Amino acid sequence: MWGSLVDEVQVAVMQLRNVSDASDEAAAVRLGVNRTDMRCMGCVFALGPMTAGEPATAARPSPSAATIAIDRLERAECAQRVRDVRDFLRAAVNRHAHQADRIRHGKALPEDVGAPSAPTSETSRP
Repeated sequence: MWGSLVDEVQVAVMQLRNVSDASDEAAAVRLGVNRTDMRCMGCVFALGPMTAGEPATAARPSPSAATIAIDRLERAECAQRVRDVRDFLRAAVNRHAHQADRIRHGKALPEDVGAPSAPTSETSRP
């Protein structure tokens, strides 16, 4: 009895992960970013403003990959860097100022984002 229930739960979890993965991939393609970028964006959206290095800790890419991800998210108008007025070397990463309005009006994805760039070694998955 428990064995079949455990099997059913395992299959359901696998199916949920597959649907979530497909949804994440579709959103990343639409935005012209990759999955690492999406993880960094998710951290900023869930946790609020953070230093440019904190997405590297939260989403687990290398610091240089996080910097590149933030660059792409800025181009996609999903995030923006805000310079620290007291420390010119420090910047916070926030949601893009227009993101809340886009979501509220059903336009969460900017229309001007082009097709995703070709994968690089940084963006490629095994």
